[in-house]
Amino acid sequence: MEEVVVDSYGEEDLGFAYSGAVDEDDEIRIFDLVVGAIESMLVNPNFLQMVDDFAAKFCQEFDETSQENKLCYMNVFNNYIEAVEQFMPDFINQELADDGIELESFDDLELIIGARPEEVTNDVLDVLLSLADFEEFKETMLSRKKATQSTACFEHSLRIVNGSYSYPEEGEVEYTYQEFEDEQDNSKAHAS
Repeated sequence: MEEVVVDSYGEEDLGFAYSGAVDEDDEIRIFDLVVGAIESMLVNPNFLQMVDDFAAKFCQEFDETSQENKLCYMNVFNNYIEAVEQFMPDFINQELADDGIELESFDDLELIIGARPEEVTNDVLDVLLSLADFEEFKETMLSRKKATQSTACFEHSLRIVNGSYSYPEEGEVEYTYQEFEDEQDNSKAHAS
């Protein structure tokens, strides 16, 4: 099949590449393939790692004690949007290469999804909407910051109690917080 550039999708002008002629059945097929690729992306380790790395890198910029949003928050948010908007079309193009679909930008993705919003799954819709929701992003960053601080405090406490603590080797069991508390209680009981 020869590759053609699709001039429209639904009622919108669009310029993504698709191998073959496009009719209404093809529009539905393209929509289903793109939504399926987004769903795959949401559980893809590379996407999850990218989001986690981003949050780990920038979560310390956020302050839960202040109700005021700092200018740097918006810069971080815009960088996050840019990272996701770059990742999504690249991932989708890779997933759909065998189907003859190639998105040129995130805008193409928005137009395809926007043509049938009632058919989009909640998971996909949540991700797309989160790109426009600063407050949700801020809450995610604050949660990551708390988790990072809790983990650091817990690991520090384990080092103090045990003299030193190293991460478990493969096959070994890592302490749970309850085991840590039980061990502290046992140490206090033996010291008395």
